[in-house]
Amino acid sequence: MKMKYTIKVCIQLGVLCGLVHSASAIIKNVPDEDAVEEYLEELGEQHWHEDLDVDKFGSLQVKDPASGKDTYFHLFRAYLDKKYRVIVYDNNEQYIGFYETPLEPVAVEEGAVLVSSGDGTSYYKLPVTTEEFPRRMRLGLTFANFIKNQQLAKESATETKPASSLNKNGAETEERAGPTYREWTVSVNNQEITFNAVFLKHEGSRIYLKESKRGLENDFPIHIFSEKDKAYLKNLLLNQ
Repeated sequence: MKMKYTIKVCIQLGVLCGLVHSASAIIKNVPDEDAVEEYLEELGEQHWHEDLDVDKFGSLQVKDPASGKDTYFHLFRAYLDKKYRVIVYDNNEQYIGFYETPLEPVAVEEGAVLVSSGDGTSYYKLPVTTEEFPRRMRLGLTFANFIKNQQLAKESATETKPASSLNKNGAETEERAGPTYREWTVSVNNQEITFNAVFLKHEGSRIYLKESKRGLENDFPIHIFSEKDKAYLKNLLLNQ
């Protein structure tokens, strides 16, 4: 019975428990080139040009200094107006922005993109981080600039900012924001599994979530969630 229960949980998360390592990051939500180009065209401004041709460049692992946990970023490369672009997506399929440099990106390593110095033997590093990207970096005799996706900051603010309304006296009041997509962590057979989803409802001892990647809705026993998730749920349920 316990084995059946464990298998059910693993299937719900869309992973095989034997392939998941505790505290290890999982590559997920990698957009394809067409999806990247469509989003950049929709975004417009500095992020798009009709001659932009996007190619996959690779995924790299990054350690979050705040939590100590690993995650992945997904990179795409383009060449426009004699400059290279390194387009950055996070592991939740969110477009972060792009580096622009006259030097060619040639490889990735943990936490950085390597760009050729031009001498064929040495490289400069463009940092990829869970924190703020540097807006401008000197690379020898030239520079690399990072153009941030300002729309992402607006979307985050919209998700978290409480809506306002008027009370019966005409005074503006704040309404509590509803649940948003976030990272959840569950423990199965002493292994931690992290996935992105939004809270749907709570029935008895089970929590219903909707996965962001495929839109699947599943229920999970509350005791398998991390302490951080339990605190979030407690606060959420108290304010409903």
